[in-house]
Amino acid sequence: MLALRLALRQLWRFPWRSGLMLGCGGMSAALVIAALNYTAAGRVQFLGQLDAWGANTLTITPALSRSVGGRARTGAPVTTLRSADLVALRAAAPAISAAAEMATGSFLAKAGDLAKNNTPIVGVSAGYFDLRQWLPAAGRDFTPAEAREAARLALLGAGVARDLFPDGAPKGRRIFINRVPFTVVGVLAARGQRLEATNEDDQIYVPLLTLQHRLLQRDYDSALFLSVESPTLMSEVAEQAAVLLRRRHHLAPSQPDDFQIQDQQTLLATRTAAARRLQQLARTAGAGGLLAAGLALLALHLLALGARRRELVIRRALGATTTALLAQLAAEAGLLAVGIAALAAAAGWAFTRVAESWARLPPRFELATASEVCLAAVVLDMLCALLPARRAASQTGF
Repeated sequence: MLALRLALRQLWRFPWRSGLMLGCGGMSAALVIAALNYTAAGRVQFLGQLDAWGANTLTITPALSRSVGGRARTGAPVTTLRSADLVALRAAAPAISAAAEMATGSFLAKAGDLAKNNTPIVGVSAGYFDLRQWLPAAGRDFTPAEAREAARLALLGAGVARDLFPDGAPKGRRIFINRVPFTVVGVLAARGQRLEATNEDDQIYVPLLTLQHRLLQRDYDSALFLSVESPTLMSEVAEQAAVLLRRRHHLAPSQPDDFQIQDQQTLLATRTAAARRLQQLARTAGAGGLLAAGLALLALHLLALGARRRELVIRRALGATTTALLAQLAAEAGLLAVGIAALAAAAGWAFTRVAESWARLPPRFELATASEVCLAAVVLDMLCALLPARRAASQTGF
């Protein structure tokens, strides 16, 4: 009890030194907690977005053109993927239970006095949002008739709705996309940002034919989506689709595919592995940060003990034993460690909320992760304090 009172008095007498040690250990641990929770929130959200497509979905996208006029070229997507391909695929593969098309472009979007440059405009066919399991938070989806008629209707992502209509209630109001008027029929539920930095909430969705004919003046697609009845039929449907598309695109046997087919299981496995590696990288960086903070704490404890040389020598001369001196120094280290853990937990929670709000990620604070980091910070601080304290307590003229 005496050691604890002496430790409290010592910490109170030197607030700047105590605060520096608390900040060094606590804030470094808080940043590690925030980083780990941030990556965990991004991983969970992204995997949830993949799950929203359903486990039985095939995605067909254009390949990149490799040559023009016999000369190598990269970066330009081919333009052979069309709506007729989807019709032929559905006729040839009865196992396809649902399908949708998508095309993309970027235009100026304006509502009243507010505008957004290079806003992603996504044209989708009827059934796209049912396939995505993505319902409007307000309003409605496009009807099949409206999609066929290339109606000038728009569904807003949650982010772009907030930017263009800060007063709320955009349903029924008019926006201009590349100076073409559109009527807002609804606002989609918030999805947030993916790990690859694509934010679906900042996109505007219009009927596919509307985007192709009124804005892009083209008739090819950016992607086709096929929902298969059973996971066991995924490989069979993918093979049928590859054969059919090669035949429809008049590709010679020596020519590579001008399309790419990805099944959701493969994409999910790839992204899960990438997310796991990202989490491991964050843990490694966090461990390095804690180690650097530990070295700084060790230096601070050594400097503090050097400044207290006279105090400890006098106490030893007055009869204090090595055990009593070590108990006081251990009590000081323990109180600092408790403060570091409390500061790390509180600041880590605050930093996590700020990061998630900035990145528009759903709130996620993993208590187990925070506990592990706080425990590591406490152990590291105790080691950095007790190693020099043991020598200082046992040697009068240390």
